[in-house]
Amino acid sequence: MQLFPPHQDKQTGQLIGTGCKIGRLFELTQLHVPRVSKNICAASTDSSIQLWHQRLAHSSIGKLRPLVCQGHLGSVTNESFDCTACQTAKQPALSFNKSTNISASPFDLVHSDIWGPAPTPTMGGSRYFVLFIDDYSRFTWIYLMKNRHELPQIYIKFAKMIQTQFSKIIKVFRRDNAMEYRDSKLLDFLGEQGTLSEFSCPYTSQQNGRAERKHRHILDFVRAMLISASCPERAWGEASLTAVHIINRLPSSIFGSSSELSSPSDVPSTSNDDVPIVDPAPSTTEIPGRVRNTPSYLRDYHCYSTMLHLHEPQSYKEASTDPHWQQAMIEELQALEKTHTWDLVDPPSNKPLVGCKWVYKIKTHSDGSIERYKARLVAKGFTQEYGIDYEETFAPVARITSVRNSCKHRPRRIRTRLILVLIRSWRTSGAILNQVPWTLAIPTTV
Repeated sequence: MQLFPPHQDKQTGQLIGTGCKIGRLFELTQLHVPRVSKNICAASTDSSIQLWHQRLAHSSIGKLRPLVCQGHLGSVTNESFDCTACQTAKQPALSFNKSTNISASPFDLVHSDIWGPAPTPTMGGSRYFVLFIDDYSRFTWIYLMKNRHELPQIYIKFAKMIQTQFSKIIKVFRRDNAMEYRDSKLLDFLGEQGTLSEFSCPYTSQQNGRAERKHRHILDFVRAMLISASCPERAWGEASLTAVHIINRLPSSIFGSSSELSSPSDVPSTSNDDVPIVDPAPSTTEIPGRVRNTPSYLRDYHCYSTMLHLHEPQSYKEASTDPHWQQAMIEELQALEKTHTWDLVDPPSNKPLVGCKWVYKIKTHSDGSIERYKARLVAKGFTQEYGIDYEETFAPVARITSVRNSCKHRPRRIRTRLILVLIRSWRTSGAILNQVPWTLAIPTTV
């Protein structure tokens, strides 16, 4: 064992530690830990605020001032500076001023925009939709399209509908610079109607903000409806039509009660204090109802709403008061006794018991009518504890692949003793096969 002299810090001269050498190792007998400064970074000389601004990834002055006041950056000289790098790299686009243009009456200004293509076509093959939004009432019309070239014909049909049903001609038609809006057929029709054309500047969608925000509004509705109803993506077209229909009938901040348009004789004006709730349907003539037959491709489906009035009990106490569930539980117990699913024995004193519970389910036909009431008695496997009885899990169901693999690796003399217990309603049963320590469950369709 050899002693080595105390080790000192070369800069401060302070003693760091002492120790001794044992073989090829140095064992510290005493260690002096230097006192740590409260500052995050110790600066030997005064630093400028501009230097710390550059060190801390060009953080804003508002972020640096609290650190300077708390003394975390040491002695810092507070002086004004201009960072050219920040001025060059942090150039946000100026926000557009909020539009103050207010239309005096319906159809003085109509906004339009095309959305698409959708990644998944609708059931009718559409990949796009076009919106027409009245600036005065915010009322919206939506048309599904298979391709963008259908726009001129759709607008002509829309403008004629407005002229016929509301006795109005669209004064200004505002849209972006899409090629479909510059179609010669569309421009000729606008000239014949005396409608002025307004185009937003290229790559400036903010100038067509009414239509852009309406796109977001509709698509938010569509995504929420498809997710909540677990519908496939190809139903987005029907969901869009439903969303626009609902949005048009919800209260609006423009009118205070409803955003719906009125009939030609009741078009609301800005001079009225009370804006009536009106119906966008232009015709008041009653149309006789007609018989609607379910399409052939929907006859195999039934609406989930038919199940809303059916209640499945969550406990035995709740089910015991209903004769239907009482009969279902009796049939379940009779089936278990008939197949000898269990043997009644005295509970062992050194083994924990696994309880059981009833599970209730209503089975229905394809048309939504009730097929039968089904009750199942299941074990509470979740009560098992790891290290006590966790490894003794009893699986009441076995896949057919597991059965085949088990039989494949068993001797022929054991396979010949395989007993298939088939009982009603895909019920499982445990078959003790000549002391074989495993359980089989074979569905009734085998």
